[in-house]
Amino acid sequence: MNDKLAVCLDMAKVSDRNAALVLTPALQHLGHNPADFNINRSSIRRERMKCRHRIAKSLKAGFKPTVPLTIHWDGKLLEDISSTNIVDRLPILVSGLGVDQLLCVPKLPSGNGEAAAEAVYAATVAWGISDEVKCMCFDTASLNSGPRNGACILLEQKLDKDLLWFACRRHILEIVLEATLTHSLGPS
Repeated sequence: MNDKLAVCLDMAKVSDRNAALVLTPALQHLGHNPADFNINRSSIRRERMKCRHRIAKSLKAGFKPTVPLTIHWDGKLLEDISSTNIVDRLPILVSGLGVDQLLCVPKLPSGNGEAAAEAVYAATVAWGISDEVKCMCFDTASLNSGPRNGACILLEQKLDKDLLWFACRRHILEIVLEATLTHSLGPS
């Protein structure tokens, strides 16, 4: 299996078991004997995982931005991939002039500022972009903007530098709208 085939199977959301069902007649149609190939769910899964690892490694190796970067994150409660449990996930992205890159979407051990700051810091170190990060974009939840244990304060401490705080404009406007409506109509 090559990287292109693995990506196509992933994009089409073909399970490993269904990939085996598709690849067997495809090999026959191309004039090959499927018995000469190791086609089963387990071997397809292993090969797809190797391909994903190679692709991720090449993305990291080729990512060498030279512009100031803004790091973005926003916690989400999502169903776990391997069970029906709800888990905290933290999509972490960076952007800059000509740069838009998803770094990772780690599962957080808890939904607090320390866990978020540690995940964002680990992503910047893993991708080697700590020096280029100059700004952070986040929602205005207290776990991010808290004065002592907020992810922003803790991230600045971990990076050992001041960053520009860029609170999400939509969340800021929600606060302004709430204050205006409360003043005009009274509390709800």
